[in-house]
This record gives sequence, structure tokens and C-alpha cells, in this order.
Amino acid sequence: MNSYIPPELVRSPKQRISNIPEVVFDGGESRDGEQSTFSLANLIWDNQRVLGIRWNGSANSPTGTPQSRGTATWFILPNELTRQASSWDFLDKHQKSLIFEFQNRNSN
Repeated sequence: MNSYIPPELVRSPKQRISNIPEVVFDGGESRDGEQSTFSLANLIWDNQRVLGIRWNGSANSPTGTPQSRGTATWFILPNELTRQASSWDFLDKHQKSLIFEFQNRNSN
């Protein structure tokens, strides 16, 4: 069992997220006393294609951040930041293409 909530299981806020097509990056469990890790996922949020981010949890705080009333949630990156994903050094070429292709896919 994980000591943090894996990003593919974070489905809140339920009234806004209808699908998590893919987790683009999962930094794994955060280690207490060290820099926090995070996750990125392509999400369908209010019927829009967006990129979500969250700080992963740790053994002492498995919910991570953001959270609402103890439930793990996503923070939606503004489009201006999502468009800069191709310059993020921590992502490999495949991860960058997942973001680009998802954001530019037709909504049909």
C-alpha cells in the first residue's frame, strides 16, 4: 500500500473532474523533511482539457496538497503555464508530447 495517494486516484472535486485520461508525471511519495514531490495529469475539468498539478503526500501526510476537508484535490494550471510545458526540463519528450497532444486534441 502506498503511503501517499497516487495521482490517478485523486478524483476531486468530483463535480468538476469528469475524467483523468492520463497521469503525465508522478514524482512518487514525498519524503518527510525533504523537498516535496508532485504530480501532473491531463484532466477533463468542466468539460475542458486542462493540466492539473498537486503536491504528493508522505507517510505522515498521505493526502498531499491541495486538499479539501481531508480529500486530495487538483489545482488547475492556467493555460499560460500549460503552454510552457515544452520548456520544462524535468519532463521527457514523451511526457511533453502527452500534454501537447491532449491539449490540442479535438473535443469531438
